[in-house]
Formats: sequence, structure tokens, C-alpha cells
Amino acid sequence: MLNTRRRFLLSAAAASTAALAGCSDNKDDEEENIPEPTTASTPKPSGDPHEIDIPNSEDYTIREARGQTVHLRDGETYENVIWDLTTGDDVTINTIGVKDWTIRNVGFYGHYHGGSYALMTLGTREGDTGRVENVYIGDGASEEGTTHRPTAPSAVLVEEHKGHIEFTDCNIQGFPEAGVSAPSQSGTCSWENCYIGNNGIVSVRADNNGELRDCVLFNDETSYGDENVSPSGTLVSAFEPGGMEIYNTHLAAGSNEALSSDADAEGNIMHSGELSGAIYGPFEIADVVGGNPVRERPEEVPKSAIEAASAGEGRSDGSAEGDGDADQSGQ
Repeated sequence: MLNTRRRFLLSAAAASTAALAGCSDNKDDEEENIPEPTTASTPKPSGDPHEIDIPNSEDYTIREARGQTVHLRDGETYENVIWDLTTGDDVTINTIGVKDWTIRNVGFYGHYHGGSYALMTLGTREGDTGRVENVYIGDGASEEGTTHRPTAPSAVLVEEHKGHIEFTDCNIQGFPEAGVSAPSQSGTCSWENCYIGNNGIVSVRADNNGELRDCVLFNDETSYGDENVSPSGTLVSAFEPGGMEIYNTHLAAGSNEALSSDADAEGNIMHSGELSGAIYGPFEIADVVGGNPVRERPEEVPKSAIEAASAGEGRSDGSAEGDGDADQSGQ
């Protein structure tokens, strides 16, 4: 069981290197012209499990996934964007080496079939903070994809991270590998009022002083249009050095693994909330923790990509005011 649960210990850096090496003769290596924001409803292909049109709106920009990598700049706010994944291609938002960034009111629309190993690769510098607020990545993903992807896809990977990342009001579901994975980083991550579940290996992993508050993590029978995705992953993993603290959070794993750790991890504790599911490794459970978790989405968490991208005041083209376009190029 431990080997299965920890197959995602593959170094994210190694995975990134392998992915780029495999892309060496692919069109995604070439810089491409990014299309102007869509000005009419985008029709969905027949058979998409979430088939609707994305309505035209002044509240957000619509982008089609065509192999782009979006590199944020220091201090940048990337906001009010819908990424249309029904193209079957990739997009990655990258903040590695960037300080004091924010990703806010962003929705990823459609079941992901692309070749990237994550839709977001995030990191911050020492002493700096990154923020992920009101983001929807809830339509799931396939284990299919191009041959240059070294692992099944995750929604978010944290790597080369030395500061702090805050996730607030995020909806992340149905990825074959991980919802959010932050393995063996010197930086820290926290989640508040998030709704994360049905990820094949783990929904949240944070090995260094992670924190969850007022979240709902779950496994259930939701279908994401791909029979390869099994909603049986661990809800929370915190391996060495550990230090995961959980407050007022509902962990609804059913008969699956709710909490996972290893013998060398220290300081993992669930202070309050509701818990169902197995516990693997050292995890202290406070006496006040109950056994009747709910699976309902917190009210403030967006239920769709459109709802996420519609929030806030006005729309941008993906950059902070005065910054111009974010750096977007073929991966």
C-alpha cells in the first residue's frame, strides 16, 4: 500500500525535465501567437461531459488551451480568465521563482485530456507569499494525454518553493494523480475554505508544516467522464518532516484512506472537525474530532469555471493593472 500511495514521490523537478525532454520536437516548443479574447460563445464538441457554451461576458476573458505556458511576473495578479480545456491541449500557469503573486477568479473549463503534468506549477521565493483565490479546477482529468508526460496529471504541483502559498475558496476535483501536491518543499502551504476530492492518489499533500482550515475533502461516486479515474486516493498526506495541522475540516474518505504519513514525520495533528476513513502512519487525532463528515461544497467556493471567473470587479487580460500581458509561450 505504501508504495502505491507514494508513487507520486517522483521529483517534480525530474518530472518537469522529462516532460520538456519529451517535447523537444513538438510544436509546443515554439512560441505561438496567443489569440485575442473570445468575443462570442465558444461551442463545445459533442460528447463533452460538461457540454455547454461558455457565455460571452465582460466579466472575464476566454482562452483556448493550445500548449501555452503562462509565466507570472513579480507582484502580478492573474485574474478573471476561463481556460477552455475542451481543445484537448495543454496550458500551464507557472509562478516558480516569482514573488508576491496572486491567481484569482480563474476557471478551468472541461475535462482535461492534455499532456501537461499539471495545470499549475507554483512556487515562491523565501519570505514571499503566493495566493490562489476563488479558483475552479473541478471538471476532472484523463489519464490519457501525449506520450511526453511522465506521470498522470495533477491539478497543482508545488515545486522549488521556499516561501508560503495560500489557497482560499478553491474547488479541485477528479485528477488521476493529485489535487495539490507539495512534496518535500522548504516552503509552506495553507488551505482555507477549500473543496477538494476524488483525486486518484492524494487530494492534498504537504510535507512541511501545512495547514487546513474550514475545508471539505472527500471521496464519492462523482463521474468526471473518464472510467480510468478512481475516487480512492488519500485525502491528506504529510510525510517527513510533517507538521500538518487541521482545524474545523471535514474529511469524508469513506472506506478509503483519510490521512497518511510515514514513520519519520512529526507534529501531524487534526485539532477539530469530522473524520471518516483509515489513518496510515503517525497522525494525532484530538478527542473533539467527530465521525460524521459532510461532503457539501462550502457556499463561498465556486461551483463552475464560469462562476469562478465571473467574480470580482471587472476583467483583465490575465495581468495586474499596468503590467500588460503575462508572458505566454508554447511549452
